[in-house]
Amino acid sequence: MHHGPIHASELEKMQRRLWHRVIYLVPLSPPPSEDGMLFSWGCTFTKTQNRKDLGYVNGDLHRPFLEALTSKVTEAAEYFNAERVMAMGYSMGGFGALQLGSFAPQAYDVIVSVAGYGMGTLEPTERSGAPQPKGRKVFEWFLNDFISHLRDVPIVLGVHAPADTMSSFAD
Repeated sequence: MHHGPIHASELEKMQRRLWHRVIYLVPLSPPPSEDGMLFSWGCTFTKTQNRKDLGYVNGDLHRPFLEALTSKVTEAAEYFNAERVMAMGYSMGGFGALQLGSFAPQAYDVIVSVAGYGMGTLEPTERSGAPQPKGRKVFEWFLNDFISHLRDVPIVLGVHAPADTMSSFAD
């Protein structure tokens, strides 16, 4: 069990209350690479690309990370003879859940994204700082060519609110 912000005893308590065996995998982003690439969840970008925290617009998906994490999830599911496999997260974790479900929809039964976001943005430059029309093009690619794979996941739940000031409700 992960011993980060959620103490192991709390995770154990959640598991007991669910009356099911629950396996928690809490991934960490890889350290910077020798060639200067930075990583945040399944995104990769250079320091320049991430200026003003815009790596999600200027960067790309880090497929080796998504592949390695999906492999671990599949391995754990097989080892524990899982009845169902679910990826869920809040904010950046919600973004990660969307990435995982889109990258390997066959590996998941449920994807839950709470206040998650995606690559790119529809927000105008004045509000997001993201260059337009590039932000829109990246967002459209993310929706059309990547997130569209979620159609193969049996259950997908997205929860978001207009009052969220961190990740755009418009996206």
